[in-house]
Amino acid sequence: MPILTFEVKTPITNQKMIETLKSAVSHSTWLMIPGGHLPFKGVVSEQGFRIMKTYIVRNFFNPIIFGRFLESMDGTRIRSVMTFHPIVWVFILGWIFFVGKELGIQFGTTFDNAQSLTAILFALAPLIMASPLFYYYASKSKKLLLQTLGLL
Repeated sequence: MPILTFEVKTPITNQKMIETLKSAVSHSTWLMIPGGHLPFKGVVSEQGFRIMKTYIVRNFFNPIIFGRFLESMDGTRIRSVMTFHPIVWVFILGWIFFVGKELGIQFGTTFDNAQSLTAILFALAPLIMASPLFYYYASKSKKLLLQTLGLL
């Protein structure tokens, strides 16, 4: 499942982390249209952030990073979750549902083992193909985020 979580602790204050991230994020619409000169596009608030790495062209495997700033006794904890954009999830889940449903109707209960495996793999194809690309781009986005925050 293309979801990646991570948490980072730093002695830097919560407010300083928010200011640092805000300076590296250009405002964006919900669709997060590509382009821009800052490393990220999205929204940063006192509670957290929703950002994506900036690319010149549309990259559907580019993860959205949802994060929270959590104050602690010794600085700040940043808890983040990376996943596909909701539009990509709609496409993948729609494909799995509709293709899987159609394959089930066509073959009914006459599946043999080879047909069953082929049908399942075909229904899950977008998820199978997208997952490695997601993790590749998620690692790049995580590294850039940590560099931007001065934690690498």
